[in-house]
Amino acid sequence: GYQVICKRINFVGNEYFSEEEIKKVMHTSEGGFLEFVSRIGLSAAGAYKEEVFQIDKELINYFYLNRGYMNIQVEEPHVFLSPDKSGIYIDISLKEGDQFFADLMDISGDIIYPEKDILGQIQMKTGDVLSYEVIQGDIRRISSLYLDDGYAYVNVIPRTQMDNEAK
Repeated sequence: GYQVICKRINFVGNEYFSEEEIKKVMHTSEGGFLEFVSRIGLSAAGAYKEEVFQIDKELINYFYLNRGYMNIQVEEPHVFLSPDKSGIYIDISLKEGDQFFADLMDISGDIIYPEKDILGQIQMKTGDVLSYEVIQGDIRRISSLYLDDGYAYVNVIPRTQMDNEAK
């Protein structure tokens, strides 16, 4: 393998966030070195290391999920090697979808505590932008309520229904 410089990262389909905002969450950066692996038969004489971008793809996905874009789709990158083989250009297509907000919150299942105590553990409130990170924190707090009282098995499952009309 050999190293090349990432000369440019370009996003297609980002309407709600700037390229700079999205690039800040990625490990790959413009001006940074990337490793190429030689492959016989490729016109570009190399292949972008897939595992590096898979991490970036998850980071971009997480960035959008924490801002209410629950239908975000990050496509595989189109990677182009410069003619002098010193650098690459990366194009990433996004399908952001709509932003979603929290609406009705309800508790069901084997409830041992008063509903108000469980709801008190939930940081997400009606009207808030949906956030994967906040939902995960809510799950941890509700689980801790039960685990702290000696319940060995707690399974908190958020049931989210996306209303594409109301968002």
